[in-house]
Amino acid sequence: LMDTIESENLLAHVTEVGSHFREQLQELAKRHECIVDVRGIVLMLAIEISSAERAKDALAAMMQKHILINRTHETVLRFLPPFILGKADVDTTVAALDHIFTGQNAVQAHAHTGGKVG
Repeated sequence: LMDTIESENLLAHVTEVGSHFREQLQELAKRHECIVDVRGIVLMLAIEISSAERAKDALAAMMQKHILINRTHETVLRFLPPFILGKADVDTTVAALDHIFTGQNAVQAHAHTGGKVG
């Protein structure tokens, strides 16, 4: 196993992709108030969501997009991908979350206005 890690340069790959993933999640958090925290190290990352309902809905929407993540502690979405994950996979995952949270925000805004526009 150690020979494979060294020969495939996995440690450098995981570190690079993990840094990219964390940066992308932090940028996502700037765009969506429902993300209250980004935490973790390397590829073991998580985002905390403002409510259990939003986290539950996001998990279900990600599953529909065939992106597997885990929900822990009611409000935490955890990412623990395989070491072969690439930056393109990270970008796909973050784009899916952005789309989901944008849709959730639109639904909440609509509910707060009583469905009235303008």
